[in-house]
Amino acid sequence: MARAAAAAEAAQAVRELLTGGAFKGAVLDLGCGIGDNALFIAKYTNCSVDAVDMLPKCITFAEMKAGLRNMRDKVNWQCFDLMLWDESPLARAGRSQTYDVALDCGLLHCMDRASRRRYLQVVHDHVLKPGGVLHVLALSDQEMAPGGPARVSRSELEQLFGAERGWALQHVRPHFIELHPTFWGGKGQAYLVAAQKVDPNAAAGAAGAGAGAGEAGGGGAAAGPSGSSA
Repeated sequence: MARAAAAAEAAQAVRELLTGGAFKGAVLDLGCGIGDNALFIAKYTNCSVDAVDMLPKCITFAEMKAGLRNMRDKVNWQCFDLMLWDESPLARAGRSQTYDVALDCGLLHCMDRASRRRYLQVVHDHVLKPGGVLHVLALSDQEMAPGGPARVSRSELEQLFGAERGWALQHVRPHFIELHPTFWGGKGQAYLVAAQKVDPNAAAGAAGAGAGAGEAGGGGAAAGPSGSSA
């Protein structure tokens, strides 16, 4: 019964992420919908959880659900457009670049390609702290059923989370996303993505250390496997 209750509380991918210790510190649920994933994380971790959706009805329903579960103060619910982060209550409260983890469960694939790039730039520049991680569950182009939102390909994800955009892509794994039971049998093929925001200070330090090591070697001799000159 406990397992069935947990299944009703959050997406399978979110439950797996939690079991693997993915959620820590400050967490922001992006496009939280009616709040199941945010409430699940708040219930089973010690994380500080904020959740945002641009639809007032979703936030109202999520707040009602939190009250019914005696979790009214466990999640900070916010209603605004993520693309307008600088004008948001979270930005005004000083929450920019403070999140250790961000979760996107079914939001990215709802956007067109240009909007996906803009949105991920907002998450990178304004949501995550340096070293923070974004987890994304998005409907994949491997789902061949007709209709539904736009799909996301592996190659597009690799481009969206490229190093030139300030990301370190950790993985892109086949998974599934839950849908309404009357739609595609309740499941669609998806990708589960993890990408880390590169810490520019750490990257600069590593580059400097590499340059210093090159200067210290001098002479231009190539090092062999043991570190001695070949």
